[in-house]
Amino acid sequence: MQQGLSLMNAPSETIIAFACAAGEAALDETRNNRNGIFTENLLKYIAMPNKDIEEVLKKVSRDVKLQTGGFQKPYRTTSLTEDVFLVTNDSQGQSALVNHININTKWTQHGITIAGGNGQGNQLNQLDGPEGIYVDDDHQTIYIADWGNHRIVEWKYGAKNGQVVAGGNGNGNGSDQLSFPTNVIVDKKNDSLIICDKGNRRVVRWSCQNGRNGETIISDIDCWGLTMDNNGDFYVTDYWKSEVRRWKQGDTEGTIVAGGNGQGNHLNQLHHPTYIFVDEHHSVYVSDITNHRVIKWMKGAKEGIVVAGRKGRGNGLTQLSFPRGVIVNHLGNVYVTDYGNHRIMRWCKRSCEGSIVVGGNGEGKQLNQFYRPTGLSFDVQGSLYVVDEEPDIGDLEVVEIEHNGESLADSWFLDDITIEMPTKGRAFYFACHEWLSKEKGDERTKRILKVKDSNQSSFRPLIPYEIEILTSDKQHVGTTQHGWIGKKLFGGQTDTFTFECRSLGKLRRTILGHKERPEYPLKTYEGCEAMWHAAHVTVTDPSTGVKFEFPVRKWIDINNESDVFECAEKKEDTIAQQRHRHMIKYKIIVHTGDVSHTGTDANVSLILYGTLGDIGIRGSKQKGELTKLHIEHDNAMLSPNWFLDKVEVINMGTNETIGFPCNRWLASSFNQPKFRPTATWNANGITFANQSIVGQYPSAIFVSTNNTVYVTNPENNTIIIWQEENVNLIKIISSDFKQPLSLFVTSNGDIYIDDGFENGRVQRWNAATSTFVTVMNINSSCAGLFVDIHDTLYCSMHYQHQVLKTSLTGSAVNSNVVAAGTGIRGSASNQLYGPHGIFVDVNLDLYVADSYNDRVQLFQSGELQGITIAGSGSLIPTITLYYPTGVILDADKYLFIVDSGNHRIVGSGANGFRCLVGCHEMDSQSNQLSGPSSLSFDSYGNIFVSDQRNSRIQKFLLMKDSFGKSNKMKRCE
Repeated sequence: MQQGLSLMNAPSETIIAFACAAGEAALDETRNNRNGIFTENLLKYIAMPNKDIEEVLKKVSRDVKLQTGGFQKPYRTTSLTEDVFLVTNDSQGQSALVNHININTKWTQHGITIAGGNGQGNQLNQLDGPEGIYVDDDHQTIYIADWGNHRIVEWKYGAKNGQVVAGGNGNGNGSDQLSFPTNVIVDKKNDSLIICDKGNRRVVRWSCQNGRNGETIISDIDCWGLTMDNNGDFYVTDYWKSEVRRWKQGDTEGTIVAGGNGQGNHLNQLHHPTYIFVDEHHSVYVSDITNHRVIKWMKGAKEGIVVAGRKGRGNGLTQLSFPRGVIVNHLGNVYVTDYGNHRIMRWCKRSCEGSIVVGGNGEGKQLNQFYRPTGLSFDVQGSLYVVDEEPDIGDLEVVEIEHNGESLADSWFLDDITIEMPTKGRAFYFACHEWLSKEKGDERTKRILKVKDSNQSSFRPLIPYEIEILTSDKQHVGTTQHGWIGKKLFGGQTDTFTFECRSLGKLRRTILGHKERPEYPLKTYEGCEAMWHAAHVTVTDPSTGVKFEFPVRKWIDINNESDVFECAEKKEDTIAQQRHRHMIKYKIIVHTGDVSHTGTDANVSLILYGTLGDIGIRGSKQKGELTKLHIEHDNAMLSPNWFLDKVEVINMGTNETIGFPCNRWLASSFNQPKFRPTATWNANGITFANQSIVGQYPSAIFVSTNNTVYVTNPENNTIIIWQEENVNLIKIISSDFKQPLSLFVTSNGDIYIDDGFENGRVQRWNAATSTFVTVMNINSSCAGLFVDIHDTLYCSMHYQHQVLKTSLTGSAVNSNVVAAGTGIRGSASNQLYGPHGIFVDVNLDLYVADSYNDRVQLFQSGELQGITIAGSGSLIPTITLYYPTGVILDADKYLFIVDSGNHRIVGSGANGFRCLVGCHEMDSQSNQLSGPSSLSFDSYGNIFVSDQRNSRIQKFLLMKDSFGKSNKMKRCE
């Protein structure tokens, strides 16, 4: 008898039994691999929360009879004496997440706009910076926290317009107003909305029955996210206190259930929590935004457990970037809005990495893209709802620039202007190439420039607060003591400053003073007059036009206890306080090494690190005991290379001298040019060296910062060296190395050469002594070599599917350490298959051309799990690679890849990857390549390519107006 029990397509562990009336047969279609009509209707109604069995069976009976025209007559009976709910909402204040969502559930990758989507605005069909969302299945409605419009909008399913149900009366703190609301939930028991009124630092209740005013139920809290558990208790995040509190009915203070130990990244801390979720066990899941993680706090726990985002900020599957909305299903799987990576992620319980649910296709407005998503919710059918920003990115057309020509050095040659507009998310380029001078060119000091081109950028809107400080018109009232705004203030003078940051909401308190409070260090500079009589401070929020007045009218000096001043109108809030430490002079003595060509004309910067903080060399406060020194230059001038012997720091208060030895070059040996977004190269290359010079199948090329070219000749086992501008060879170096695949040159001229094929080693040719020495023992050829800023040598072992590294410090050969790969070929994130070229940046992040996997892998410093950033398996698949063999980064960290199997060089930029040279199929013409192996830039931005199968070195010239000044930073710590 199979008529009374139907098989069905449903999640595992689901069992449903039903019977027909006597003499009737169930319409069962399981033999056609489909659910029967009974099963179909049962599945539909048992998914709805808070429906008892009696109600479900009534609805199934009704629908089956209607759909079969009375042919099917379901028999319904029950002996239950109480309501039994098949599906319930675990938390009344959270949108339902149906339990049939499991790890195999997939969603369509093209979303449907159901609210807004008509540009940024305040009309009923528009939204402005929406944040939280709540899905009310009972009423087929969603509620949206319309942040920029200071309102809550109700949107019926399928409606073209929303309806304002709370706020909407402008930005304010009245009972009928909201200020930058961030979240909303529905309290069904009390038929009301609960709203995070962030700008007013309160949580309000708003009746769903045409409520005109809200009731403040929690005050004095920098709320961002909130929810309600099945007991009716509220949970609210405090963004600035970095804690989550639970409020039971009648509570006035609330109880800390997560965080509350100050801002930080320890397991008992949070740093700017935003959205939260509470499960049926009252465990709290928190989006810990600045720590780029989701952390779970079980009921009563003293610290949390990281359940999503484990490797700091990034775009790998183990990482998040400013996570926002979070929901957890009955299996413990975490769904989170990955705001900075424009995607929705899922972390299965106890998983070390997540998976992309939707998005992850770069930022944008396409149906498979997001632009900084925030809120997240599900309906009972499992449909996913995501709040997605849609910024207005209007274009700039003209810029006007001039100077008054009144200084001694008033002649200015303006090359170009790039304007980044945070509120528009765009960058605009204006070319000039003219003098602004009264004496040169056409003697004009004013130019009107039209936009030439632009490239899209990624910025979040900022608000430029305008601050006015009026110093009293009294004798000796000014101060030469620089505050954090960094300007001298004189009597009778109003000084105006602009401070740009995220919206702070309503301002209620400001701090002025010279108080010694080491826990809040303030960057001030030593001065003479330490007393100051301030009249008042005015802060203007241009986004709202609101001015906040802070009356002062008193002396502010280093002994003054009264340094806190309340706003004249509002007195609840507190802005982050800035404090002072006593000033002390440090004398810096820099010793440049006594070797040839050691000086630098680059711009040098230096930072002292002490037990009380860190600071630049000018205007330094007492640092306590100095522990470290950071010094670097920007590599910007004609002779930037610098051999630094040591730095001495003298504490002028104690006359103590602390030495920081360096004894090394601060110089880059290779070129990382800065290119314009539209940079192009001449498609027709110049043959720089042919087979008669470099032999057959040359694999490695290196161009130094002084444009010395180094090439390996594997045919006769030599290294060939010559200046780019000089056709005559400088030197040919030969030794007993065999078939070298790679080389690397350091800033002092030493050459590291692969000699692993027969001799199992890497050799270094000492430029000072012209001798070779073994620096690394290996058992395979190095298809790529690199020396990082800390004198660590990396070898890409093509046949061992691994990258090894060893320290070059000391006189002995040091042991090797695995930098990437397991030694077993494969395509997992921790594996490589035939790695070739490598590159290590100043952050010690390793980039690997993973040849047989047709991808480029990024291994962040200290990590053995790689992230695919180009090619097969990339999260943003904008380029298809075939056997890549070389990789290098420019000054802006854009990738340039030797796509050997496709016989071309490709480069990334603001708009993704594009072919640069060799874009005309494989051959030996000047605009073609054949199996290229490696590339290098000269200081002019020209590309040198080892065109291996054509047995030549090709040079591709950078076209005019494509080059910008390098901004590389050279460090010594």
